[in-house]
Amino acid sequence: MRNWRLIEVQVVDAYKAALASEGLSPFVLCGSDLVLHRTGKRQAGDWVRTTFQRSLTKSFLFESVNTIYVLLGEGVRIKGSANAVLSISR
Repeated sequence: MRNWRLIEVQVVDAYKAALASEGLSPFVLCGSDLVLHRTGKRQAGDWVRTTFQRSLTKSFLFESVNTIYVLLGEGVRIKGSANAVLSISR
């Protein structure tokens, strides 16, 4: 994934605890340039907005509920509200 943003979704502590109990963190990956999708579900150049983060390994392997993304190049780490994250599109 190129042109990516790792967004810390601002949630209340109770929701953060609920996510943690499921092994998740309130981070979402958004990217505007998918390079390759192993199963072909998405095409090169597609944009992506993931589900919540399961893990972030070595600062470049982002795992969501269903997929592991390799983060290429310099991305941006920001904070945002749930409404702002849901409004993101290409």
